[in-house]
Amino acid sequence: MNQKKKMQLWQMLAVVILSGVMLVTMFLPVMHIDGDGYAKAVKLIKGTVEKRSQGIYDLNDFGLDQSNLFWNEIEDFEGTEEEIEEINEKIRKYEEESGAVLLNITPGTVMTHSGTALMGIGSGSSSGSGYTMIQVLFWVMYILAVIIIVVAVMGFAFQWMKAVPLALSGIYGVICAVACGIFQFFGPQMLVNASLGGSGAIPDETSSFLSKLIGCFWGWAFLAAFIIGILLAVVSIASLFTGNEQRQGYITNGSGFEPAPPINPDEEWRRREQFERDLQDKARQEQYERERQAQIEREKQEQLEQQRQMQIQREHQKQMAAAMGQVACIKGVASGQAFSLPEDRKVIVGKSQQNANMIINYPHVSNIHCSIRYKAMTNSYIVKDHSSNGTFVNGTRLQKDVPMEFAAGTVLQLADGNNEIRLG
Repeated sequence: MNQKKKMQLWQMLAVVILSGVMLVTMFLPVMHIDGDGYAKAVKLIKGTVEKRSQGIYDLNDFGLDQSNLFWNEIEDFEGTEEEIEEINEKIRKYEEESGAVLLNITPGTVMTHSGTALMGIGSGSSSGSGYTMIQVLFWVMYILAVIIIVVAVMGFAFQWMKAVPLALSGIYGVICAVACGIFQFFGPQMLVNASLGGSGAIPDETSSFLSKLIGCFWGWAFLAAFIIGILLAVVSIASLFTGNEQRQGYITNGSGFEPAPPINPDEEWRRREQFERDLQDKARQEQYERERQAQIEREKQEQLEQQRQMQIQREHQKQMAAAMGQVACIKGVASGQAFSLPEDRKVIVGKSQQNANMIINYPHVSNIHCSIRYKAMTNSYIVKDHSSNGTFVNGTRLQKDVPMEFAAGTVLQLADGNNEIRLG
């Protein structure tokens, strides 16, 4: 009584669904360089500073000198929603200008971009410099998942022995679980070692600190793939020892086995031939429907992309218009002189023909009297006085060389007050 072990429907569906979910993990974030991660990193750095004050760490080993600009920036960072959103906006702007992928780095983006291209300093794809081992591994994981799905479906449809598809899916699950587990739990440390020339290139304290810093931006794609890999391996191995084991020449009667009725060879041959023809016809019809739906979907996506690009262009135009400030001289020798002020520019007020762009030729006005910048986010202006005779707001003199923020509509009095400038 030979036994032919075949896949049951639930076994095929389990393998197909778990392999499909493994494909989905390729588009989940493995790293997201955003405001939330920056807030975690700042918290880690500040905590390290507290340990330094207790004599536990020397932050000079980490490149953290309290006198440098980077330290000054993070020291003032409080992690508010506004600060986080400001950082996200800066990252989005950098992505648009450079073509970088920072906010949502997935295995899929790693597969199609070089490391430098991800950061916006490469050509945009990996084809120019060849594939890295990580990229090859991701492509193998992706292609094998597709192959396993196809083999599982065909094995169930054509009643193959289940050992081959289930063994293949089980081995694939183990490989994915091991690889993704290593990436999830040791990935930041591996990046540090790879970037700095190996585990012995820097002190252990520095290496640990940098790996924790990278971990602040670590995603959960590898964790999801690790869990799916374990489930796929367990289901596949368990299915090898369970399922429909039907003895050839026998049929089940609900309580055991009984002999199957004899089969006419000619009838069996005709039945199988008809079955194969029906499968071919069904396959051709399904292929036609897939191609038709794909064409419809492509046309739909093209229309949506055109609409999206038009919307982006309109929003960009609105943002450019909204991000302009204005500075106008309303009293004095330069009355009527006005400037539109982008956020990345500044107006220098003075009587110097060479150094000033709002020229006020007045004896008590300095060559470079003051400078003005526009802050679009708050619709305010940053004013810095550089003069000998002073810059005044409502009779109060501004501190020299100290930037001060004023709302739109504020009026500046220069020197003796015979020249005035309105902000906004």
